[in-house]
Amino acid sequence: MKTLLLFIATALMGLCQSPLFAQCTQNDWAVYLGGTAYDYVEEVAVDISGNAIITGKTKSTSGVATPGAYQTKYGGGGADAFVSKFDPAGTLLWSTYLGGKKLDYAYANTVDLNGNIYIGGRAESTSGMTTTGSHQPVYGGGPNDGFIAKFSPAGALLWSTYYGGLSGDWVLGLVTDPSGNLYVTGYTGSTNGIVTAGAQQTVHGGQMDCFVLKMDAEGRRIFCTYYGGEGEDRPHDIQVDNDGNIFLYTTTPSLTNMVTPGAYQEELAGRLDLALTKYAPSGSLLWSTYIGGIGDDRAREMYPDAEGNIYLTGFTNSPDGIATDDAQQPALSLSDELLDAFDAFLIKFDRDGQRIWGTYYGGTKKEYGRGLRLTPWNTVLISGNTVSKAGIATPDGFQTKKSLSSDAYIAEFTADGNLIAGTFYGGTGSEPYEIGYGPSIDIDPAGNVYLGFATSSPDIPNALNSYNGDTITAELDALIARFPADHARMSSQSLLPVKEAKITLYPNPATEVAILSVTSTTDQEVTLMLEDLSGKVMCSFPVQIVKGTNEVSVDLKNVISGTYLIYIIEMQGIASKKIVVAH
Repeated sequence: MKTLLLFIATALMGLCQSPLFAQCTQNDWAVYLGGTAYDYVEEVAVDISGNAIITGKTKSTSGVATPGAYQTKYGGGGADAFVSKFDPAGTLLWSTYLGGKKLDYAYANTVDLNGNIYIGGRAESTSGMTTTGSHQPVYGGGPNDGFIAKFSPAGALLWSTYYGGLSGDWVLGLVTDPSGNLYVTGYTGSTNGIVTAGAQQTVHGGQMDCFVLKMDAEGRRIFCTYYGGEGEDRPHDIQVDNDGNIFLYTTTPSLTNMVTPGAYQEELAGRLDLALTKYAPSGSLLWSTYIGGIGDDRAREMYPDAEGNIYLTGFTNSPDGIATDDAQQPALSLSDELLDAFDAFLIKFDRDGQRIWGTYYGGTKKEYGRGLRLTPWNTVLISGNTVSKAGIATPDGFQTKKSLSSDAYIAEFTADGNLIAGTFYGGTGSEPYEIGYGPSIDIDPAGNVYLGFATSSPDIPNALNSYNGDTITAELDALIARFPADHARMSSQSLLPVKEAKITLYPNPATEVAILSVTSTTDQEVTLMLEDLSGKVMCSFPVQIVKGTNEVSVDLKNVISGTYLIYIIEMQGIASKKIVVAH
């Protein structure tokens, strides 16, 4: 038996807001960040306390870094990477540059369970990027190297390394597991400095190959493999499921060396297809498949659920190979004259690599699927950009009409692929789709949704007084926005129960301490949340439970007398118990 302590304190009160509708029907706040040049958000990540971290690239020499940050001055060259941390109320906690005298971009970030922040990207600078004693402190050569950096929750640089050889190398995706291991993907033309001996694929396949890298929390390499054929294969996301299996999601033109025998789709169908690949925790290949039709299909983000199913988003102009017949949107909705237009898509695969369902999402013009996350109540969120006026927002959406140019969007689907709600999000400027990998989306343990992207709009809804004022300061500024969680819907009868955990609660009524007994059939991280009957979240906290019986001691000394709901939340569902606090 493992006993865990959780203290519900007054300091955590009010961490989350209490909305009435779906995530994309209300907006808490938005914050600009940037200087007089361009500032792009490539990815947003949220830690277990609801702090939001954005990373990307900037050419602004001011208006980005906070006093006392790791690097307060712009490094020079064409751009620097940056990383910025905001608290749940939208207040900027710290922000730093990371860059040298040449062109340096950050494309990806992730946060571990301890709040440490990892960012990755590409660097042309041969100095000012790495720390002494890191895996590769010296530039590898070629036009650019990949880089990976780890920051503490307070913004101190813990370590930073190049990752590359004699050709061009990029880092595009990062994720951590509960043990603190880091998984990295990117693409490379280098035939040296990338893979480890005995890896799944040790020989470079062609023009550009993906790589799959596993490191420990100190930045020591555990293994790395190529993945690719004869063409330019570009990975866009890497994820790890509850069993430690590794998923890779790629855009590929390669005809060979991409799929395993008996795969869901064994042949390339168009000029560009998706490739979904699953590795064992050791790095050995389990299966790999093409996905796509006769047009161009481009990968962006994916996310696994608690049962090992995997959801995918991206964008496509293929009229086949994407959607299932009974889908929410079974056909492309593009106008014939828009030859360069795309629809977004959402596809669900099972753990064995077979498609369960797929749907298009879009109007008659251009949609780009970019971000994807699962909510604590078993629904799927996607984000992206759109130029279409119709086919995006639902009547209850926060913003039902598109602004003058392109807008960001958020859409929510059930686990079966049915649309719940959708909204535009943008102002009178542009939330451009031609550049970068935003809008990126993430979700905190209580279900609040964070959206990060670049914008030229001076009138984004609900913008707070930002670090440089309350409006845009350049042609493009970084922006982060928060949409509140739907705790009203969390209590509905339509929710799936938690399949892996059973809970009991005693004593009830309770005075100072209650014991929550959680029996689980697997090791997993869950979220414990206390909510009053009006839907106000009193606190939300992650708990790591192990297989067997776990006892969580809940300190109620600072909770006023009344009736509350305690939730145990994991990605496949929610279990709840009513508790009476009587002091």
